[in-house]
Amino acid sequence: MSASEDQPAQHTLALPGLSSSQMPLAAIIVLLGISYMFNSMDRQVFPALLTVIIPHYGLTLPQAGLVSTIFTVTVAIFGALSGWFMMRFGRKAVLVGGLVAYSAFTLITPLAGGFLSLATFRTLTGAGEALQIGAIYACLGGYFGNRRGTFMGVIQAFFGLGAQIGRASCRERV
Repeated sequence: MSASEDQPAQHTLALPGLSSSQMPLAAIIVLLGISYMFNSMDRQVFPALLTVIIPHYGLTLPQAGLVSTIFTVTVAIFGALSGWFMMRFGRKAVLVGGLVAYSAFTLITPLAGGFLSLATFRTLTGAGEALQIGAIYACLGGYFGNRRGTFMGVIQAFFGLGAQIGRASCRERV
């Protein structure tokens, strides 16, 4: 038996512009893309379900507007701060921390008891999403260098897909 027969067959996926040594990077882009897709789904679902959320929590129209807007304001603030967080804790820690934070607060949002807890959960969800997004783009720049623009486009495609899935999931519930 030859030495090559002793080795298990290597199966690689050929992606344009990526060598077999870059396959782990392809896996990274898919994982980053899927996490960003769920981020996009979250952004679509909450505003689309406000007509159900308002009576459920007894919100006034201004309260509903604030709960929806506070998320976006928090994304802006923590998006600006994400560079500091990455410098202090590293890209990976901020990416994972942001993902865990926005996932956890998204999951407990339905458990809110009223306006204050709902606004708090949406604020913390926005902070987690902003940190995750900043870290995703920092990872793309670090991993793909001169081709980062291409891969940023790929990540944006995942965001668009998530937006469509999020909207579609609401159609049946409203």
